[in-house]
Formats: sequence, C-alpha cells, structure tokens
Amino acid sequence: PRDDFITNKLYIRMNPEWNRGNRKWLHALVEKDLAAWMKLDMVGEGFDCDHPIVHMCGGVPLALLCMFSAMRMVREEQEQLGVHVKACDAQDMIEKQVKRSGIQNTPGFEPLVESLQLGYADLPHHMMKTCLLNCSIYPQNHFHRDQLVMRWVAEGFTYKVDEAVGYFEELVERELLMQVNDGSTYKLNSMMQNFLRWKSQEDNFITYSSDMTSAYPCRIHRLCIDKHPGDDGSLEGVDPFSGLDWSQIRSLVVFEDAERLPFEKLARVRLLDLQFKTALGDHHVKDICGLLRVKHLFGLEGVGISELPPEIGRLHYLETLNVSNTSISKLPHEIGRLKKLKNLYVSHSPRIRELPREIGDLQHLETLCIFATDIRELPRDIGRLKKLKTLNHSFK
Repeated sequence: PRDDFITNKLYIRMNPEWNRGNRKWLHALVEKDLAAWMKLDMVGEGFDCDHPIVHMCGGVPLALLCMFSAMRMVREEQEQLGVHVKACDAQDMIEKQVKRSGIQNTPGFEPLVESLQLGYADLPHHMMKTCLLNCSIYPQNHFHRDQLVMRWVAEGFTYKVDEAVGYFEELVERELLMQVNDGSTYKLNSMMQNFLRWKSQEDNFITYSSDMTSAYPCRIHRLCIDKHPGDDGSLEGVDPFSGLDWSQIRSLVVFEDAERLPFEKLARVRLLDLQFKTALGDHHVKDICGLLRVKHLFGLEGVGISELPPEIGRLHYLETLNVSNTSISKLPHEIGRLKKLKNLYVSHSPRIRELPREIGDLQHLETLCIFATDIRELPRDIGRLKKLKTLNHSFK
C-alpha cells in the first residue's frame, strides 16, 4: 500500500482495511463486530456494540481505541465522585460530548485528532483544504461529486471545473472521501466529519445554526441552517437568529425550513443553496427574485413552485439557476436578460413543453439541463449559444 509515513509521522487512513485485489483501502462495514472483537476489559460490563458512538468510529481501530480510552476516563472520573457508571451510560456521555464540543475537545481522542490533523495539513493546496472543510456541511453526510464541484466553483474556492474535479479526485485518492455502495454517492467518515465541522468553526469558515445556543450578535458571512434553532425546545424561547445581521451573509445553505427565511433581509447574499426540495411556494420565489446581488441559486425546487416570475430578469449577476423538480410550465421571456448566466437546470419539471426563443440571448450559457421535461424540440435560437458545452436532454 501507499506509504503512510509523511515527514516521519504517521497519520491513519480512515479506511482501515487494505484490499490487495483492488489495491485500495476499504471502509470497515460492520463497526459493531469490530468493536466487539476489540472491546477491552477497561470498558466494563454493559458495553453496547451497536451504540451510535460506535458507528461514528466507522470501523477505524484508532477511533475505537480512543473511544475506549474516553470511556475509561469518564468512568474513573465518576467513580472518584462515588458514582458507578455503566459502560452504555459512559457511551451516552461521550456521544453527547463529541457532538456538543467535537472530538478536539473530548478527552481520550487526542491521538485521533493528531492523526486527522496530520492528514489535513498534508493536503498539497490550501484551497483543497477549504474544499474538504466544505464537505462537512451535509447533515446526512452524503453528497454527489457533481454537486460538490458546482458548489466549490460557485463559492470561489476554484474558478475552473476541471481543477475542482481534480481536488475531488485527490481527496478520494487520499481516502478522505469515501464512495458509498451505489457508486455515485460519497461520504466522510463520521469522525472526520466531526473533526472538520469543529475545525471549520474554529477557523471561522462557517457557522452552523444547530450550534447557535443564544442570540448571535456577531457578523456571519457563511451560514449553514442544518436545524432551525428552538424547534426542540432546548432554547426556552431564545431565538439565536434574533441578533443576526442577515445582510452580512454572503453564502447561505439551508437544509430545512427554507420557507421561514427572511429572504428580504439577504441583501448581500451571493450564493443561496436550498437543499432537499424544501416546501417553497411561488411567493417565496418572488421574494428570492429581489436578491439583486445573488450569483448562484441552487434548489428552487418543489411542486409548490408553479411559476418562474418575470422578476427573475432583475438578477443581472446570476450565473447559476436551478429550478428542477418543480411544477412550472414555462420559462418567462425575461430569462433572456440574464446575460451572465452560465448554468441553467430545469430537469424533472414535466410540465415544461418548450424553451423561449430568448434562450438564445444567453451568450455565456455553458450548461443547459432539460432532462425529464416535456420539451420535444429545441428552438432555432439555441444555435446562437456559442459557449454551450453541455446539453442534457431527453426527447420523447
């Protein structure tokens, strides 16, 4: 296997098993079996091999050893207070600590943190590190290559698609990104995701809504809403968004409750990414059309969207527009005013039957996806798109 010794230091592969036939490291699939095999006497009785913290370790031996060490520390600390703690209770405590404060701030995980830091520091380009940090935003920890590449270019981590693809392939080669069984989806090891999530906060790279526990007066330029604060009742009426200056946000990624966003306050947002077909309606789209500085709109999706209003033509800086999976029946003529548009996605919108002739005015258009629509013929004006590189369609 590839040499793991870098500058005389060892950093652990997050895929611990070497497959000689495929000449690659493989991810351990049955974490609980490996945990049961490795279980040390120091963890005591009642150890749960199917516990979430075991699954977070992902079958990586070093991660499991650090978990066992953390359990021993918890039990010893509690015993000094005269409290007997079962192994499963210690696992609960460690899981809460890791999720609340990160493995960087959980006693016992120091060797794993040092190993992950070595692998992160060894990346050959600082923008590749930024791209890897960006992978940690997905709550479900699953993403597609093309999805990531588009976002990296939109965020300005790199301005060339080929370069972004190269970064992605290098991260896969280094076993920092792992391919899921279906072959088209990738993920991070859960401990790596936790490490990157907290590192991104320490470096002020991104702010997560789920970590905002009080009114947040600080300026935020990159925000990920992975959970709407207060929905679980834990904040007792305190809204962390109450002191937030929405006008300072440049990049906003939303995984839930997009319909609750104050779109009218996002005056300086450049990238708006609405994930997982959020429950948007036509009135939300009109509000979004008021974001005059936005450059990239991802995820204007959902059957509640039946119209792309003429106001879309006001977004003169728009480079990416994704209105796939909607109920819209046509694109407005005003779309021809989007002179800087490079990427247009209207796939899986079966009510769309034709493209307006103004599509030919989009002289910077490079990607046009109209797959799974009712479009049967392209307008002649599409021949005017001299920069078009990708046309994804399916004609009946």
